[in-house]
Amino acid sequence: MNAPAAVEQYRKQQEELERQREMLEKTKDFTFINLMLKSLGLGEKR
Repeated sequence: MNAPAAVEQYRKQQEELERQREMLEKTKDFTFINLMLKSLGLGEKR
């Protein structure tokens, strides 16, 4: 594999990891907010 291709692949992997991390943080915040609302009796009941 030539250098530019390796760099490109590395960059794509980093972007993918970043996207996954952002999704995780969003869902973590969302879950936290849902738990808060539920504890206050405002969240959706399951």
